[in-house]
Amino acid sequence: MDIALVDKGKDTIEVEFRDTAAYVLLEPLRERLLADETVDMASVDADHPLYGKKHLFVRVKSGKPQNAIKRALRDLGEGYGEMLKLVERSKDTKEG
Repeated sequence: MDIALVDKGKDTIEVEFRDTAAYVLLEPLRERLLADETVDMASVDADHPLYGKKHLFVRVKSGKPQNAIKRALRDLGEGYGEMLKLVERSKDTKEG
């Protein structure tokens, strides 16, 4: 995935995703960021809904914005890992 740092301040960060598939991944990330008590705002913006660059903007109340993104990505990874285990288990029981 092609990613670029657009801007970074003390309590903000803006990241650009140049891959058109990024929007599928960015919406769950935005939702997870908004669930974080240290995050003041998280938004995803697009040049165009179907193609073009996507931008993730995060502003935090405390801490570093990049740390909030890392926490959210870890949480999502754990959630997807659990989902994978459930799918694998259901596959095994249907075949057996």
